[in-house]
Amino acid sequence: MKKIFSPLLLIALIASAVYFTMTSGDDYRTIKEKGEYSTCVVKTIGGDVICSFNIEGKELTKRLSKPHESIRDGEMFKVYYYHEIPDKYYVSFREPIINEGEFSETVTSEVSKNGDYINFSYKVGIKILERYQLAVDGIEFDPNRVYKVEYKKADPRIAYLIL
Repeated sequence: MKKIFSPLLLIALIASAVYFTMTSGDDYRTIKEKGEYSTCVVKTIGGDVICSFNIEGKELTKRLSKPHESIRDGEMFKVYYYHEIPDKYYVSFREPIINEGEFSETVTSEVSKNGDYINFSYKVGIKILERYQLAVDGIEFDPNRVYKVEYKKADPRIAYLIL
């Protein structure tokens, strides 16, 4: 009896893990499609980011793995939520918030794509800065084109390629 019980228990545990992983992805898809969004502010701590945001008057934080090394303290991104799934939030690092008045415009010096990331360099004053960001699905990328870059006046290292 014990020999049968062990493999069945192992199979049940694996099936449960797979089920919860798959339904978790469905939750985030539902949140993004049906939910609303707020703005989160990022603070970096080692390899993680702490996203702080306000939903319906409630201050919340979410600790996530840093999606890439280029993320800086003070960046702002969309965070999606859905009232029917109140314990989960989806932070979209592909959707930065660019507040008018806090950013200035320049253009790319160089631009290239590396997997899921777009690398770009841009000039602010006499300084040439480099940055990369997650590519946006479905948007064509042309490495020979000059793109607009929005950079934060207070910290020009925070910049976004406008596709």
